[in-house]
Amino acid sequence: MEEFLATASPVWEIATPDACTLLGLGDAVDDGPLAVIARIDAYLGAQGHGSVLPIEDLGGDGGARWSVAIRIPRRANAIILFAEDPQGFMESSPQLASLSSARSVVGVSTPLESPFVDDLVCLVRILDAAANGMLALVDPALDSVRLREDVRALFLDGEPLADERALFRTQIVARDESTVRWLFTEGMPRVGRPDFEMLEVCVAEERAALTLLEVTASLFLSSRLLPPPETPIALGDGVEIALVTPREALVGVDPMMVGGDRDRSGERAHFHPRKSAVVCAPSKRGAYRQVWTRPVDAIAALQAGTATLALPEGIRRSTACRARRSWPEVVQRKREDTGGEPVLAQVNVGIEGVAEHAWIEVTAAHGGGGAGKLLHNLRDARLRQGASVAFTLEQVSDWSAHA
Repeated sequence: MEEFLATASPVWEIATPDACTLLGLGDAVDDGPLAVIARIDAYLGAQGHGSVLPIEDLGGDGGARWSVAIRIPRRANAIILFAEDPQGFMESSPQLASLSSARSVVGVSTPLESPFVDDLVCLVRILDAAANGMLALVDPALDSVRLREDVRALFLDGEPLADERALFRTQIVARDESTVRWLFTEGMPRVGRPDFEMLEVCVAEERAALTLLEVTASLFLSSRLLPPPETPIALGDGVEIALVTPREALVGVDPMMVGGDRDRSGERAHFHPRKSAVVCAPSKRGAYRQVWTRPVDAIAALQAGTATLALPEGIRRSTACRARRSWPEVVQRKREDTGGEPVLAQVNVGIEGVAEHAWIEVTAAHGGGGAGKLLHNLRDARLRQGASVAFTLEQVSDWSAHA
């Protein structure tokens, strides 16, 4: 991606990012700002991160029980810490109706700082300390509710699984099950980026298109610059796209089609982005009237397994961590192997210090790794398709039970 980042465009710029607001539901009665700050202070001290610096008592603005501005070490921006009435909050959220034991709602609100995933993890951990252990985490901007077990795995464990995708969500809209899909992200303005869209996705393409859209958003989330509209961008081997403004991308699209003008205006609109970029093919298509289309070739290559996406570091790390944690499932599958679907694993294969990620069909698996046969040639001529490879669990970066 580096070759086009030097030619960034202000078209996509969001000068003032949205604040990130998170809410933690606890089962203890709200004991006031001083006690909450003391818990955060104790957490920071235990981590060797210094102490909380209270700045200002903000009172009960905005319907909050109380709110204060604080600073913590290693963050440039202050954090607004507040508490809400749990009863009214629970009644307004059907998703939380089952959490009847929640007796307090503590929140934090602040601009996210780079590196964004690390900062999000930091804020969730501070919120968990503030709430004295959360029953659930709510992200109002994404309409997201995560229960304690999910929060622990994503944010609180020593090796948290959260990656770039925790900062946004992807919506899929269709008129009915048989019609084309409209995909778009929500939440990117919190990191100063436009949301991303993809139009006229066929039903059979949905899975590959969703992967491409989420990886595109994740890659640009961590990149400081976005290229000018309509610039061809290589996002890996066999994956080329362009980012196009909605105005240009909607030329030739029926206003009544999902994702058309009807879905972008009025009270019933599905999508109200501050700014968005449509993921398209690298150039216009069409013999008579050329228009921008979805990235048909990239989607087809991903479906056929002939393309490789350049995944951002966070997704690579979390995918590898998930794969290693769930490796006992592969061991069990091979132990009970009945000749069904093959198990495929992506492993880091290296000869003489040169490492490549390769997909293999697993022929044997045990707690410390396994063995298999290469599914494709590697750059090293000594490792060709069909070659036998032994690997350790530390070399595993992904696995799949689908052919």
